Amino acid sequence: MRLPFDSTRSAVAQGKLRRLLRMADTSCAETAIERALAAAGSNPPNASVVQQILSSHHVGAQGARALTMGLWARALAAFVDDDVITDAEQEYLIALRNSFGLAERETNALQHDLTSRILRDVAEEALTDNTLNDDEWRQIEVVASGLRLPPHIRAAIMEEPIAAALARAFSEVIADHRVSPAEEKRMHELAASLGVDPNSFDINTRQLLEKLSLLWRIENEELPQVPAPISLQRSEVCHGCFNVIWHELRTRTTGVRYAGPVASIPIMKGLRYRIGSVRTGRVSVEELTRVDEGTIYVTNKRLIFDGAKRNTSIRYSAILSIEPFSDGLRIEKASGRSPTLVVLGDADVANALLAEVLHRST
Repeated sequence: MRLPFDSTRSAVAQGKLRRLLRMADTSCAETAIERALAAAGSNPPNASVVQQILSSHHVGAQGARALTMGLWARALAAFVDDDVITDAEQEYLIALRNSFGLAERETNALQHDLTSRILRDVAEEALTDNTLNDDEWRQIEVVASGLRLPPHIRAAIMEEPIAAALARAFSEVIADHRVSPAEEKRMHELAASLGVDPNSFDINTRQLLEKLSLLWRIENEELPQVPAPISLQRSEVCHGCFNVIWHELRTRTTGVRYAGPVASIPIMKGLRYRIGSVRTGRVSVEELTRVDEGTIYVTNKRLIFDGAKRNTSIRYSAILSIEPFSDGLRIEKASGRSPTLVVLGDADVANALLAEVLHRST
C-alpha cells in the first residue's frame, strides 16, 4: 500500500506572537499531523497523539474537525486514484477515521460521493456513442467492484448516464418526426443493451413512438384499415376516423349607429333650430362559425362527416387543397362552403392520413 502522506514535508515553525497569544495555527498543526502519520506507516497514531498536536497548536473543535476531515479526504483521494480501494487501504481509512475521531456516517458519505462520481464519469465516457458493448460493461463492473460499490448502488449511479444516452439516441431517431420500423427496432435493441426494458419507457415516450411510427407507415406502406360504424359503399374502405368540430365562414350583419356633431339653437319660444345629423348603417363581416360536432371518416373514396345535426360527404375530386394546422385543417372545395375542422385529439395523424389519401386518389 502506498501511504498517502509525505514524511519529508518540512515542519512550519509557529510564530512567536501566535505562541504568546495562544492563537490557533491550523497550518502548523496540519503539517505536524501529516508528519506523524507518515512516520507511523500503515498504522495511524491513536487519537491521543492527534489531539495533543491539535491542542499544542490551540486548534479548537471546529477547526480540528475541518482539518482532520480534509486530511482524511486526501487519503481517500490518493487511494482511489487508480480506481481501486484495496483491503489494506480500506482498513487504513477506518483506522485513520478513528484516530481523527470522525463520525462513520460522515466519512462513509464522503467516500460514497467520491466513488460514485468516479463511476459516473467512467460510464459517461463509455456512453459517448450512446451504447455499451460487452467490454465497456466489464470495465464498468471492474471499476464499481474496485471502488467497493455494492450492486444496488451501482445500478442507481448508472441510471442517470443511461437515461441521458437513451434521450440522445431518441432525439436523433425522432429528428425527422417519423420513426421507421428499422429505427424502432434499433431503439429497442439499444435499450436492451443498456439493461432497460423498452416496455418501461414512460407513457409519453411510448405514445410519441407509436404516433411517429404510424405517420411513417401512412406515408410508406399500405394505409391502415379501421372498422366504421356507418354504411359504406361497395369496395369502400375506412382508413381512419377522428372526432372533430365543423366550422364554416358565415356572414354576420350588424347595425352601426353614428352620431355626428349636434347643436340646438333657440329661435323663439317653442321653436329651436337643430344642427347636425344622426345616421345608422349596416356592416357585414365574415367570421368562422361553429356549425356542428361529430366524426370524420377518411375512406378510400371520400370524406364522410357524421354529425349531431347533419351528415355530409365530400368526394376527393371536389377538394382543391387542404391547409393543415396544429389543431386541425381547412378543406378548400371547388364549390360550396369550405369547412375548417378542429380535431379533438392529435391533428398530425389526421392531416397526414388525409394528405396521403388525396395524393393516392390522384
